[in-house]
Amino acid sequence: MALTSCKDCGTQVSRAALTCPKCGRKFNRTSPTTWGCGALLLLAILGILANTNGNRTPSESRAPTSNLNAGVGGPSAPIVETPDADFLKTKAGKFWKKHNGEWSTSDCKAIVDGKIHIGMTRDQVRAAWGRPTVINESLYSSGTHEQWVYRRTNDYVYFENGVMTSLQQTH
Repeated sequence: MALTSCKDCGTQVSRAALTCPKCGRKFNRTSPTTWGCGALLLLAILGILANTNGNRTPSESRAPTSNLNAGVGGPSAPIVETPDADFLKTKAGKFWKKHNGEWSTSDCKAIVDGKIHIGMTRDQVRAAWGRPTVINESLYSSGTHEQWVYRRTNDYVYFENGVMTSLQQTH
């Protein structure tokens, strides 16, 4: 047991003591429980701040589209487009018509080729790769985060609020 001297009378007193047994001086002691509670409170505050993501919108929170591995196309372009007649005859063109032109022609081509990329919706990823083996969902103050697991290829696709933000592939 660690001892310390009382500043008033000099008596050796346990560091855990709240008062000196000889003179009655009160010691300001912070218990380990108080320190532990303070640390937990600090971690909780930091966790909340980290999950608010700076109040950015999902499009501002997206990961960069560069440096992704094979099987991944380029980013979606929010361009209103009118495809030519030859495109409309292709399988990608049929996807485009099926979704009333809401999906870009580049997204439709990627889906037909079995490729996905950051910025795609859950429906687009499902159309390109099929149903995942497992979907893990987390709810945060900033929205819904999902992890789709494809066991046969050991790939993981991550979504924030329904939009693909990252891809983890094992080679």
